[in-house]
Order: sequence, then structure tokens, then C-alpha cells
Amino acid sequence: MSLDLRNVSVRLDHGTQLLSHVSLTLRAGEALGLVGESGSGKSMTAFAIMGLFPGPGLAVSGGEIWLDGQDLRSLATAAMRRMRGARIGMVFQDPSSFLDPLLPVGTQIAEALVVHGAAGIAARVRDMLALVELPAALGARYPHELSGGQRQRVLIAAALAMRPGYLIADEPTTALDATVQADVLDLLARLQSELNLGVLLISHDLAVVAQRCQSVAVMYAGRVVEQGPAAALFATPRHPYTQGLVHSTLATDADARRLFSIPGRVPAATAPIPGCRFHPRCPRARIDPCQTEVPPLMPRDDGRADACWRSELGQDAWSDG
Repeated sequence: MSLDLRNVSVRLDHGTQLLSHVSLTLRAGEALGLVGESGSGKSMTAFAIMGLFPGPGLAVSGGEIWLDGQDLRSLATAAMRRMRGARIGMVFQDPSSFLDPLLPVGTQIAEALVVHGAAGIAARVRDMLALVELPAALGARYPHELSGGQRQRVLIAAALAMRPGYLIADEPTTALDATVQADVLDLLARLQSELNLGVLLISHDLAVVAQRCQSVAVMYAGRVVEQGPAAALFATPRHPYTQGLVHSTLATDADARRLFSIPGRVPAATAPIPGCRFHPRCPRARIDPCQTEVPPLMPRDDGRADACWRSELGQDAWSDG
């Protein structure tokens, strides 16, 4: 049982490619972290899975998306609409933007149940509130009457109302303070275990992903550049971009003198770069093949994979930086 993306690409109708050959596997009961800078394609990957793009002119232009053996790209619009919520749910990063201020939150949790024709809706809403550790009376309140953490729990309850097997959590703690972030992440971990839920956790926070996810995929400029078990990948990252991200996290030792940052920025999708898309920022890059050929995501003997022509060098690309 798994959610599988195989060489998925997304384009705008005028030809600009936003995702290129993205391949991921999320297994039932596991958490897969998706990390990278803003503009790397993390949320676009989630939208491609759900078939819900944030604007016109966007479409999956290639590849396959399979959910427990079913080809999602082959589904008609109505069938895909039935799939959302019932078999895969999504939690967005800003609950204030996705909760209707004019409706009680219990009504909003019930919407998915109504759409899918579920029975005993009132009781199931109470059950969902209890599942996310909220009192039943809170269902009668409006979003502005709730704290940020409570609103995020309501979104989680709404996404899981039909008990789907998979949940996409797109930066679910961005708008919350540190204590509430930890509570929400603990909740997701508990639900993952209790419901045998496959969780795709999209985050900028590498520490959160390292602690909460069994595996991780690193994205850069619309491509997956490294993936593997979280513990091994963060302990010995191979791609220079992953190494840079790890160095960019706040150091906890007393010897840290300054915070490292990767020079440059993620390139715009409208300005395609030949060869490896990271080569303008990479201290390891060479003219050939780094600047001339796109490196494929190459599996390694230890179950990991990376897309770097020079990862076999082994050393930290930023060790002298």
C-alpha cells in the first residue's frame, strides 16, 4: 500500500516547466519529509497529487501518480473529486486562509462527510474533534474564536473526516509558535501511528523532518536531488545542495561563530538553466558535465539516491566555505 509518483512533470500552458520527473514513494503508516527552499516545488508536488492547482494553465504534463495501485491520472474529474478526502487528505499551512469565517468549524468538518454521503454526521464530527483533542462544544464556534493551534487541529480533523489512508501536510506549523508547533506535530505523529496513516510532511524545518519522518526527499528547482532514509541522509548528505541545507540550520554547539547560507537563490522556472540546476551555486561544479547535462536521480547501493555528477567524491562540498 503506497502513494507513488513516477517521473511526474508539471507545466504551464505556455510551456514553462515547474516540476521535472519527480519520483516519490509514500508507504502506509510512514512519514515522508519533503524539504527545500521556497520555490523548489514542494507545494506544487502536493497540488499535482491532489489534482488541485493554485491557478489556471497548470497541468501534469507527464509521469504517473498511483494510489494503492490505482492510476490517479486516469480518473475522470468526478472520480478524482470523490478520491479527495476519502482516500487522501490535505492540510494547508495557514488555517485562517482555508477556514470560512462565516461558518462554525463543526459545519466545516462536516462538509467532507456531506459531500461523500456519510451517515451519522453529527456523531462523526464529535468523534473527529475528539480525535484531534478538541472538546465537542468547540464545533459550534467560529474560526476567529479559536487559537491558531485549535484552527490547525480543525483543518486536520476536516482532512481526516473520511479516514483517508494518506495525508499531505503542507507546512502545517508555519503560522504557529514553537510550543504549539510541537503539539501539532505530536498530534500528527499519534494519528500516523493510530490510523496507519501515510503522511507527506512538507517543511522548511530540517530538524522537524529529521525527528518526525522515516524518509526524506530534497527538492531543488522542481527536481528531487536526493532522497533516502532520514537518519542516514541528514548524517551524511551527498548532494551539495543537501549539504548546504544541513549547514544552514542553526548550530547548537558553543563553537558556532556564524550562520552558513548557500550563496545565490533558487532560479525562476521561467529562466531554465542547462545541466544541473544547482551548478551556479555549487562549489563542486565543473563545466562538463555539471553545466551541460542534467544529472538523473541515481540509486546507490545503500538504498539512497542523489542527482549529482560528482557525489562520488564523498567530501563535504562546503568544507572550505
